[in-house]
Amino acid sequence: MGRKYEQQLALPIAAEQLGQLAYQVLGGLPRVRSSWGEPGAVHARTGTGMASWGENVSVHIRPVSGGSQLLITSQCMLRTQFIDYGRNRRNVELIVNELLARCS
Repeated sequence: MGRKYEQQLALPIAAEQLGQLAYQVLGGLPRVRSSWGEPGAVHARTGTGMASWGENVSVHIRPVSGGSQLLITSQCMLRTQFIDYGRNRRNVELIVNELLARCS
């Protein structure tokens, strides 16, 4: 229930293809207001809700032999918000589950 949650994930997919897939997944998150990509990363911002002032969500992609390594992060947009009521963990779990489902 902290202000940030991270998880690493390895997938047997090329980084370029995974970047496009991650962009689609982030754009489909609940309450997403904007999403954008850059080389090696995809980012999104969620809007405010009952339990949060919004989150910054990112997927950093690094090519490795046999696929790609991902670092998925969600953190509170407001630096003074110390409790996220599980929102950051849910964001990361939604992304991981969706990526795994689409890669199977």
